[in-house]
Amino acid sequence: FVMTSVYLERFLERVDVLPAELRRSYSLLRELDEDTKASLEAVDEECQTFLNKILRLTPQERHMQLQDIKSQFERILEYSDQKYNITLQSYEEVDKHIRKLDSDLKSFQEEAIANPGDGNSDMFGNSLEDLPVDPNEPTYCFCHQVSYGEMIACDNPSVCGVACVCECLSMCVPNSYSPSRITTLIHPIILVHS
Repeated sequence: FVMTSVYLERFLERVDVLPAELRRSYSLLRELDEDTKASLEAVDEECQTFLNKILRLTPQERHMQLQDIKSQFERILEYSDQKYNITLQSYEEVDKHIRKLDSDLKSFQEEAIANPGDGNSDMFGNSLEDLPVDPNEPTYCFCHQVSYGEMIACDNPSVCGVACVCECLSMCVPNSYSPSRITTLIHPIILVHS
């Protein structure tokens, strides 16, 4: 239980700032969207004006107006680039937290396997026997329990579709077929190991 709370506390400390960072990024995106929309409306109006009086403009005036329109489009492209960069940074920030959570989960599982304790309680100290089970949850294996832990399924689902909890398999097969070495389950309980 102590090991679990350490991982949980560290994760919560790291992820605590994420909502504020995302809110800031989304606020910047909203501002850039508004600026982009205003710039597009302005450049559209300027293009319409330019087209309406193109025949009355001198070549030099046409060139100056086209340069102005071009610079407005370049500014709009800059807004788009900024929006892309903000979006990418937000994605990378969330992805970083997900990868760290995956890493912590793997470390936690490795520690839990190395130090199993009583094995009868979840990370909050609740007894696993007392946890409610959805009556609509499908059951598996010889133990007719809901899916939990590491499982292995029959390689030919058209024959049986059996999925077994590796702990149950280890109870009914020779010790040389440890669940971590089992790679294939073929009906009826023919095991192939690596």
